Amino acid sequence: MQGPLQTSKYLISCDQEEPKLILWDAWGLLLHQSVYEYLLKTPAGSQTRESIYEFVKRSEGFRLADADKLNVMNWRPSSAADAYAMIEECGRRFNRDEHLEACNEDERVQEFLDMVEEVLPPPPPKAEAEEDADVGAGAEPDGGAEAEPDAMQE
Repeated sequence: MQGPLQTSKYLISCDQEEPKLILWDAWGLLLHQSVYEYLLKTPAGSQTRESIYEFVKRSEGFRLADADKLNVMNWRPSSAADAYAMIEECGRRFNRDEHLEACNEDERVQEFLDMVEEVLPPPPPKAEAEEDADVGAGAEPDGGAEAEPDAMQE
């Protein structure tokens, strides 16, 4: 099962490889470094090989496809809405337990999210500049309400 481990292998290989600078490969080196730096800022950047193996082993009872496991490891859902957005046919997969007996879908999703929180390390903290960008350009700190002009006062 190599699908879920691809991101981890990429991060490890980037960390261990000694870059070779060849004139025609300068663009590839720049791209390689950019991808590596991007992945370090995502939840995948703080994961270890052991945490990935543990996640793959413990997620078998949830009947997830390899692509779903990879999505969860890359983005580490923290709410039921996140899980439903990134897991294909989430409702169908979580309405039965590991013994294929009917169960409460919401409880099963919460059980999955608890397992993700327990097994996968928390994502790296966001930098202040990224948080400001997430709020949106031009957003008012007071919720966007503008002050009324003084012309209305008598």
